[in-house]
Amino acid sequence: MKKVACALVALCLTAGAAQAHTSSVIIVGDLQSPAGKMKFDRDVRTASLRLCRGLTPAQQPGCRSEIMAEAVNQLSDDDRAAFTRWQQSRQAR
Repeated sequence: MKKVACALVALCLTAGAAQAHTSSVIIVGDLQSPAGKMKFDRDVRTASLRLCRGLTPAQQPGCRSEIMAEAVNQLSDDDRAAFTRWQQSRQAR
């Protein structure tokens, strides 16, 4: 099983224009399988909840979106394409 570590950095602006810098590591398994995609999605969402916890409720959705985008951006081209197709198919339902 292939494993890649994605370091996520939350760069979320607060109302005072300060930035929160925190990191987390996600171990990526086989993103070509449905189970691997679901695990990656769940792990990134869990990490984003933790990383964005100190922000205001209004700031948290943007922070979580930035973290997901950064995690997906760090994937290999093949894994990124597979995960993006999977995400789009879930949103279309």
